[in-house]
Amino acid sequence: MANQLNQALEKALLARAEVLEETVNRLLGALSTKRADHRRILELFGKYPDELRSALEYEVQNSVDDDALYQILSGFLRGTVAVAGFVDLHLSHGTRPELSHALLEQLREELQGLSVSDYGVVLSHGKVDNFLTTYGDVSRVVYRYGGKTVPPEKFALFQVPRIEGNGIVWSPILLGHEVAHIAVAEHSLLDQYDLRQKFDFSSAGTFHNPQARGTNDSRQIARGLYQIAMSWATELLCDFYALSRFGPSAVCALAEYFTVIGAMDDLNTTHPPGNLRIKLLLDSLGIVIDSRLSGTLAPWVDVLSRTTPRSEAWADYLSALFSSHVADLESVSHGMGTGAYPFAERVAAIGEIADRLHAGVPGTDVIQLADASSARPVDSDVINAAWIARREDAKTPYDKLGKKAIDSITFIDRWHKRGATRPNGLDASGNPAGIPPASGGALSAADLLGRLQRTDEHAIVATPLVHLPRGAGLDLRVGRHFIAFRRSSTSAFDPLNRKQDPRSMQIAYEMAWDEKYMLHPGELVLGATLEYLVIPADLTAQVLTRSSYGRLGLLSATAVQVHPNLHGCLTLNS
Repeated sequence: MANQLNQALEKALLARAEVLEETVNRLLGALSTKRADHRRILELFGKYPDELRSALEYEVQNSVDDDALYQILSGFLRGTVAVAGFVDLHLSHGTRPELSHALLEQLREELQGLSVSDYGVVLSHGKVDNFLTTYGDVSRVVYRYGGKTVPPEKFALFQVPRIEGNGIVWSPILLGHEVAHIAVAEHSLLDQYDLRQKFDFSSAGTFHNPQARGTNDSRQIARGLYQIAMSWATELLCDFYALSRFGPSAVCALAEYFTVIGAMDDLNTTHPPGNLRIKLLLDSLGIVIDSRLSGTLAPWVDVLSRTTPRSEAWADYLSALFSSHVADLESVSHGMGTGAYPFAERVAAIGEIADRLHAGVPGTDVIQLADASSARPVDSDVINAAWIARREDAKTPYDKLGKKAIDSITFIDRWHKRGATRPNGLDASGNPAGIPPASGGALSAADLLGRLQRTDEHAIVATPLVHLPRGAGLDLRVGRHFIAFRRSSTSAFDPLNRKQDPRSMQIAYEMAWDEKYMLHPGELVLGATLEYLVIPADLTAQVLTRSSYGRLGLLSATAVQVHPNLHGCLTLNS
């Protein structure tokens, strides 16, 4: 009978190995070639079925005890379920095109800034109420049989909620708090914080806590509370890094999110209550002089004044402990990255970008700082400006405009790193030398440049702007956002039927900066321009394909008229 049971378990294992193999191959087939880390981890898990089959064959052939074999095969089944669960949880959702390549690239850059760039980065959708970060050596999950010695395969797997995952106002949570978890572990920052020196084990032994239930041994009680303290300290260090990296916007993002998921007054062993976390961050910020930035913080200051935190003796002890060592939290967090974001020195820049978001413009290539000097914007400027626009009830899609602003910042950074330079004429006033002004119905290069330099209602906006106008036109580029038609069961589409949504037949792609989009014969694809445009009310424009491309059969626009008051990227189709 035991032999029959083992045979059944063997068949179950082989069947699961086959299904897992098919699942991994299917995910690989749907994955963009530019998601190299995701492809690498899937290929790693693709080796698991063969590892399992080899181990299974060895145990079946060499076992002399049916009961012992049953225990081994049962362990194999549990291990296989764990591996399949890992693939389903962390890897099966990362093939979706709506997950942003830009966000993936930002995660890599943040880890590099924290000196933990030896991790592969995988991004996927997860639970709707939580950001989840898992990291470590994944090879241990795959090569769990046979005692093989293999090199480590370190990955950081980030899961984001669908709603908050791609919004720039939530960036301080993912790009600040979540990435900091890896740096805290890799660089042993709890040791730098020196929690053990701060923790009074003698006093802690009097506070019964959830980690030491059912005991009156003061040493065990103290050890239990110290375990909770280490978890709380880790979360607080990550909070303070987010604050250092993003300024007031970090407080806004964390506070609103804690409210959304009901964590403001939640007491648990792994995370401090949200009201304590926000209080410590606000205390660290101190007085924010700029009225617009302080306005973004006002709701959360009000929340703290209206709520009474849940009280238990062990939690009160930890709250007092961390409240008395805020300076050390600040010190350790400031040393984690490349330097704290000096938001107080950039209030003029933040305000200028916020005004542009209100006006329906994503940003600008040059901003004015508080000391009247000019500089290039950074992503933290845009995120704080987006929170201002949100607080001030902007009637424009400020989050999408903010994303476009950060996209332009990234593009210009890559432009300069490749050795390209922008013509001086873009930053000069007046007409470029040698180009006479026009008097006809079409704007000349000089007229276009003049309009690009204006800031009133007659201004033309094109951002990012990396070339001078030529002749009577301005060169535009295809960006990295495309829409293609997917195969579906819809046999025909009626444009007059409002119940039919064309998006049900389309799929959106965001390509990596250096990724090529393959356009096949007979295929229709929509692509947005890299440049975001604002056309004033007294002008209209046309989109024309350059003749050198047209002679090759590539037409980039069929709807060529650009109407006055356009705000947005142009959609081209080929």
